[in-house]
Amino acid sequence: MDGPGFHVEIGTLKSASAGIEESVANQNGSTLSHLDRAESVYGHDRLRESMENFCVAGAMVSTS
Repeated sequence: MDGPGFHVEIGTLKSASAGIEESVANQNGSTLSHLDRAESVYGHDRLRESMENFCVAGAMVSTS
């Protein structure tokens, strides 16, 4: 899939989507304290870091 200034590999996009869907399904029923897991669970360090930041912010809100 191409457009002005970008190129997307459809197979790569589908693979990423499947990985995200699997990660979300694996988190179903987990509390925020259990969502901060290893990079291998999320498949990408920046996604893991985002989840960590989300969990820290959620913990701060729930304790205030």
